[in-house]
Amino acid sequence: MIRSVLAAGALTIFLALSAFAACGKDGPTEPARDPPAPARIAVSPQDTTLYAIGERVQLEAVVFDQYDNVFPGATVTWKGDGNSVASVIATGLVTAIGNGTALITAVYAGATGTATVVVQQRASWVRIEPYKVEFGEVGEFVQLTARVVDRFNHEIRGAEVTWSSSHPAVVGVTIDGRVRALQPGEARITATSGRATGSIVVTVGSGS
Repeated sequence: MIRSVLAAGALTIFLALSAFAACGKDGPTEPARDPPAPARIAVSPQDTTLYAIGERVQLEAVVFDQYDNVFPGATVTWKGDGNSVASVIATGLVTAIGNGTALITAVYAGATGTATVVVQQRASWVRIEPYKVEFGEVGEFVQLTARVVDRFNHEIRGAEVTWSSSHPAVVGVTIDGRVRALQPGEARITATSGRATGSIVVTVGSGS
């Protein structure tokens, strides 16, 4: 009988202590979070257009973890897509090498980020050859050629050129740059590509 009473008392004390301990807790214990790990890379600028071969842009990359916090101490590796449009070095500096679109990727511990680089040469000058023409008499002709270049003096292959004469009655020019002396005098022949132009002066002698 005494043992039963003691056992019942011990059980009561145990239950009371358990209830007290439970009352002291704010709620269920939150599970431990996974340690931060690289999840994504933000690359900037994300879209860039370069207008000359040799033009450059500096890309920057920031690595974020799965909680969208900056992952400290991360140094990315830069990779190009292997085409002939743009090259990238270890610092993220991109150089235009040909017209088209290139995808540049930053990589770090499985996380990646990309940037798109478009290379589209823009005409800055038109160079005409020969740069000087003097006709001795009416009826002579010469074929001119125009070389369209970007701001770094790289030729823009396939660029369209429009020819014109300041005095078409003196010197005529065809759509392909063929110039003919029509009467004595002087005229300026101009080649235009986009907003870029180039010109030369053509003189026609009397033939006497």
